[in-house]
Amino acid sequence: MAKKRINLAIDPELDRRWTETTKRLGWTKSGMLEDLLIEVLPYLEDLEPKKIIPKSMHAMAEKLQELSKLVEEASEKSKK
Repeated sequence: MAKKRINLAIDPELDRRWTETTKRLGWTKSGMLEDLLIEVLPYLEDLEPKKIIPKSMHAMAEKLQELSKLVEEASEKSKK
């Protein structure tokens, strides 16, 4: 299936950090954003407006913890 191209306007400092992070993790910026949307959108689609921020933050925190564990494991493997 063909991918849809989007334009994204973000702060230059955020873009710099995003670029550095994706390079360090071996991801593409598009891939990272797509993965984030895939994980977050189901939660956002089912929420009531007043509950969006707390629930999405909780879900993002869980995913970041999972990502942190994967990065730690990869770092430990690369040290060996």
